[in-house]
Amino acid sequence: VYILDPSGTELCNWQVPSVNGSLSDIATPITVGMVNGKEHAFFGSTRFLVALNTADCKPLWTHPNQYLHSRPAHDAAADVLYVGAYGGVATRARLEAVRASTGQLLGTFDAGAINSGLHCSPGLSSDGKTVYVGDNETPTLYALDVSNPASMQARWSKATSDKVKARPLVTPQAIYVAAEGGGQTLHAFAPADGSPLPNFSFLAKSGFMTDPLLGADGEIYVGSQDGMFYSIDTNGKELASFDVGGRMRNPVVGPGNIVYLPRLKPGRLVALTSKLEPLWTAQPSSSTDHRFMGAPTISGSTVYIGSTTGFLYAFDATPPTSN
Repeated sequence: VYILDPSGTELCNWQVPSVNGSLSDIATPITVGMVNGKEHAFFGSTRFLVALNTADCKPLWTHPNQYLHSRPAHDAAADVLYVGAYGGVATRARLEAVRASTGQLLGTFDAGAINSGLHCSPGLSSDGKTVYVGDNETPTLYALDVSNPASMQARWSKATSDKVKARPLVTPQAIYVAAEGGGQTLHAFAPADGSPLPNFSFLAKSGFMTDPLLGADGEIYVGSQDGMFYSIDTNGKELASFDVGGRMRNPVVGPGNIVYLPRLKPGRLVALTSKLEPLWTAQPSSSTDHRFMGAPTISGSTVYIGSTTGFLYAFDATPPTSN
């Protein structure tokens, strides 16, 4: 893991320790949060969950287990991390609640298949009392009561049209869930009881491959496996679409409600208006070995994204001053 300043200068780095001579890969996106007044990066590897001080790259703690794809959700007020973990042989995949300041395991909830991992990144309600997480083996969304992380219980669970790996979009009005594979359905459930919103309906031509994302004006952005990226309203009506020309990764919304959408290969970053009109495209290489594997990150007026060729790119994210 590398910590860089905005100009790209390396400040420090840290290597996940090996186990029995075997290196551990970074396997989840990073979440940044405050612990005891200091900024920390939380992430999972194929061996550990880690809390890393971003000032000096010294680990606050490491918690042993195997983590795959699930981005930790940090409840700073409660000092708790929620993350999907690998179940192991004869053990179901599970959601873990871990004390953010110490790495202590507080509780678990079995929410997946035996000998499998819970890949979905959990979504946290604004009051910190409910975690929403999908099962990537059985088509199910869980709403978990986490008032006491030591004894997490399901408030409700609802079937989805296919497995769920994308992080649910949590709003006060609805929980939006994108089904993968052949599901093709973007679901909208009422937060209180999981009942489907009666006026909401959106069906894509293929399964989804990005997390649903909320725009500045209330629109919902989501991308599908056939390269189509959609903007829809809260009733599921399509507002606009854009063909990125291949599989994509999670977008971000930056200043001026500009959407930055990365294509997987060859790696391409597209800047779109809220109406999904292209502003510019950046493609550093035409080689299919050059891939953008993760979501971009916005800091100030710069958008950053890393590639599989070992480069971190920084692009100007200043909104246009005119049409």
